[in-house]
Amino acid sequence: MTTHAMLNRTTKATLTKITGAPLLKWLAAFCVLNSVSATESRPEPSELQVLVRQEVAHLRGEIEAQVQELLRRGEFESQVLRQELLELRACTGCMPPPLPPSPPSPSPSLSPSPPIDFILVLDESGSMRKPRPFGSMEGPMGLKSLAKLVVYQFALGADAARFSVVSFASDATTRVPWSYDAGTINAGIDQMWADGQTSISDAFEAAGQLFADDGREDVAKFVLFISDGEQTVDAKPGKTLLQTAVDAAALVKGDGVTVFAWGIGKARLETLESIATDPSRAILAEDVGTLGDYVLELKAAVCNGAPFPNL
Repeated sequence: MTTHAMLNRTTKATLTKITGAPLLKWLAAFCVLNSVSATESRPEPSELQVLVRQEVAHLRGEIEAQVQELLRRGEFESQVLRQELLELRACTGCMPPPLPPSPPSPSPSLSPSPPIDFILVLDESGSMRKPRPFGSMEGPMGLKSLAKLVVYQFALGADAARFSVVSFASDATTRVPWSYDAGTINAGIDQMWADGQTSISDAFEAAGQLFADDGREDVAKFVLFISDGEQTVDAKPGKTLLQTAVDAAALVKGDGVTVFAWGIGKARLETLESIATDPSRAILAEDVGTLGDYVLELKAAVCNGAPFPNL
């Protein structure tokens, strides 16, 4: 074996043993030397330089693989939930179960997905900043995540479900007009910001207007109302704050809309039951995270008319 070949072999063996912080220091020194020599001339890269570049490329590949693994793990829980929903087949009206691998044609007993108009009416008043330090709006156990989870349960499309999002504090804001696009709906949910008083009546007036202006005919209509308290402003002349809120919800229900009313914090079960279509569709929970336990039951109730459990 020639001296040149032995040197190359020794260099490769030594390089492969350098890892972690020593490797980074070695690479930094090499880059400095390389940049100095580059000002003088640019000869063909030596075999050592080639090996270094190969090692850097290898490390870059490993880092990219680790990043992809972290992203994959972040999606894992959602994928598991999706699979469980498909297997449960809790809602054959909204999301047909997957076709068997054979035969090639779908079962004739499966009915097509019926269209559904669904409005999320979500509290963004200042009290949603509580409890400290994270509040009830943000984070994986917050209202925004819960709202997105509800949207995730349904197939979206012209022949399936579509959503609108209304948030409310002192006034109501239509965050998303009618949409079939999950990205658009989720972006509207993310725009919510907790601040101000609580006007439940404004929220139901906005929802009623959405149904009146662009509601589809002969389509099942639903509202999921979520709040952490009672109405605090906008009492109608001669009416209490509570009666103003209940009357606004009654107008929406009078147009054939099924209303689910969920509450946390200082919300009162009696108020939720008055707002909901019937008491079985009202839930008072300790926090938003607990409400997440009822999402599958909500889906079944929306799609199949199943009775909704009371807490």
